[in-house]
Amino acid sequence: MISVTCFCQDTKFTGYGIADVNQDSIINLKTIGYSDKQHKIPYSKETVQPIGSVSKTLIGISLMIAKEKGLINLDEDINNYLDFNITNPHLKGANVITLRHLATHTSGIIDNEKIYEESYCFDTIPNTSLKDYLKKHLSSDDNKHLKRVITNQKQEKDIHIPM
Repeated sequence: MISVTCFCQDTKFTGYGIADVNQDSIINLKTIGYSDKQHKIPYSKETVQPIGSVSKTLIGISLMIAKEKGLINLDEDINNYLDFNITNPHLKGANVITLRHLATHTSGIIDNEKIYEESYCFDTIPNTSLKDYLKKHLSSDDNKHLKRVITNQKQEKDIHIPM
């Protein structure tokens, strides 16, 4: 048996859940620790847990599978996959954002911590679809807005992560 303290790297991490799943349902669920340590509220299947960086693994695997099947090119302009355009208003010339840029956090798109924190909903349907949000947030005709959400730093061309 592995002790919970092995997983605790800081005081904010006090509990977690492990699930065995198949394509239709949860087969087994085990929760350990607290959702609120101060009030001794146990971590349970109802505990809302932001997935954070775990999604990077799933997205990375999905990108590799799609690339192997020839469905995507990681170095192609993302606008070839979207029905709206995203450009970096700070860059001239080769103003291209690729799937590789997005996967390696080198696209120039700035994370918005407020939106990130508000994006976790439990049992709630968002008012705006992800597609509509991204279209409004990243394909605006308002150049001042785009300069606030996309950095003026060039994408890293020398980063090459084989996928």
